[in-house]
Amino acid sequence: MLTVGGTSISLIALLQIVIALILVIIIGKIFKKIFKENILNKLNIDSANRETFANIISYFFGAILFILLLQYFGVNLSTLAVIGGGLGLGIGFGLQDITKNFISGLTLLFERPIKPGDFIEIENVKGYVTEISTRSTVVETQDGSEIFIPNSFFINHRFTNWSYNSFTARIIIPIAVAYQSDLVLVTELLLQSAYQESRVVAHPSPEVLLVGFGDSSLNLELRVWINPIDQEPEIRSNLNFIIEYLFRQYNITIPFPQRDVWLKNYPDVLENKNINISQEKNNQNHHHKSKKSIKDMLWEVDYFQDFNEIEIRKLIESGYRKNLEKEQILFKENEIGDTFYIILSGKVEVFVEKINKHLNYLKAGSFFGELSLMLGMPRTATVKAVEPTILFCINQANFRKLLMKNPELYDLIVNKLSERKNELVERQNELRRMGLIDKEEDDNNPLIWVRNRLKKLIT
Repeated sequence: MLTVGGTSISLIALLQIVIALILVIIIGKIFKKIFKENILNKLNIDSANRETFANIISYFFGAILFILLLQYFGVNLSTLAVIGGGLGLGIGFGLQDITKNFISGLTLLFERPIKPGDFIEIENVKGYVTEISTRSTVVETQDGSEIFIPNSFFINHRFTNWSYNSFTARIIIPIAVAYQSDLVLVTELLLQSAYQESRVVAHPSPEVLLVGFGDSSLNLELRVWINPIDQEPEIRSNLNFIIEYLFRQYNITIPFPQRDVWLKNYPDVLENKNINISQEKNNQNHHHKSKKSIKDMLWEVDYFQDFNEIEIRKLIESGYRKNLEKEQILFKENEIGDTFYIILSGKVEVFVEKINKHLNYLKAGSFFGELSLMLGMPRTATVKAVEPTILFCINQANFRKLLMKNPELYDLIVNKLSERKNELVERQNELRRMGLIDKEEDDNNPLIWVRNRLKKLIT
């Protein structure tokens, strides 16, 4: 018999309390597993929420079960209160970390800064949260190992949850090029690299920044948004491989620190050097003639001929190159349209496949796809390459920005659409039947209606 605070407690009562705790832990784990897999799973609740709900319910169930077991064993609850009071000092010091981690675990479950399935980074270690228990959180690293992190760490320290809202995040690829490099071409190649990697998302668009002037290089950054972020090492490596390949194709030099050595009285050496430089320039000129850049092809489009290099570079940043083989279908009628196309070289045919009707041939300098973007309707025709064709593609968000910055292009598009008046009338009537035309923008003249639609798109 023990006496605590004037209250006598039998050893049998203590033993019963210990047995009750053990039973609660065992039954609680079994209940949590059954509740999560057989009940929450059938309710189509995602895995992260299943884990959270299962933990909270199991804690509540365990507390009720513990009280019921004590009553079943005949243990006076006031005795438990005395024991708790007597052990309070010990818990405060000896079990301080356990208590802190337990409370932190409850905080994590309710506030949910992390949840099972999240991809997190802690002190340069990245991994997936697999479980949040009463004392610690289990994180499976990308190396396949599992680390156990005290719950209090997430409350008291800084960490990164890469997938808090989604698995989409931005990465930065640093690039250095020689001072004599054509920065417009470099921008084009870097953006082309981004669009060749399927895990780089289109929104937000990739961008290239000139961040500084180094001792031996121009320093740039390619900033792209990727999904999923947990594949960042593979995506970064793939982008680097693509960039290196394209730079090699267009003779873009990645410099290294160097010193200039001046030679005196060595005419033969200088003569040989000049010969080598001349040969190198000839090789470069020949190489560039065989591989046209988007910059050169955009300058051949009538509308962009007066653009300077800065304006052309901004235009290039808004889109990407797409190559079509002969007879390759770009899109079919009734598909959702979200891209504006400019033909840089080659030729495409526009036709209605359903009734086998030819509509038009479009050559270099022509553009198409704007009608679906403006009207928010599926494609009205099918487009197929008649010969190898290079397109410059601009997505909906960047098309809007392009119109806002270049009002002349806005007028050009309206003028071109005037040549398709019958199609405009048909599409206008179709939208009216569907109730998708605002009264403020509607007009009996389809060209005025389209102009109002364009204004709505860019405001």
